[in-house]
Amino acid sequence: MVNCPGFELESFLKAFKIAFKTINFIKFDKIILKMKKLRSIIALSLLVFAASCQTRVVDKLKPMQKNSLELYQKYTITTNEPKVVKMEVLKVDDDKIYGKTNDGQEVNINKSDVRTIKKTDWISSILIGAAGILAVIFVPI
Repeated sequence: MVNCPGFELESFLKAFKIAFKTINFIKFDKIILKMKKLRSIIALSLLVFAASCQTRVVDKLKPMQKNSLELYQKYTITTNEPKVVKMEVLKVDDDKIYGKTNDGQEVNINKSDVRTIKKTDWISSILIGAAGILAVIFVPI
């Protein structure tokens, strides 16, 4: 070992340990910051996922057509009087929409009373959610 005047190995090691702890603490803070960002991104992704579950089939900009509704599919129908009905459409004629709720109750709604009709679309929702999660994982922050 080489002797250097004015150099003490013990004080150097103590300073090195303090610097190493500080560096690790800074890295730990950066990891926590990234985790907080990740939480907010996941929360935002879940919000987008929940909002994208339903597709508007009928509204003011998309008037009802003969082929707008598929039979035996579940829809959420909002009427002009603020009433929301979730039902499975069984029959559609010129004037009314006939369906059944989850309780088994049969419902008839006049087409003229319909404000919006939304359909739950799980496949696109799952794809959007998976794309959001993959973006969080693979895109560096």
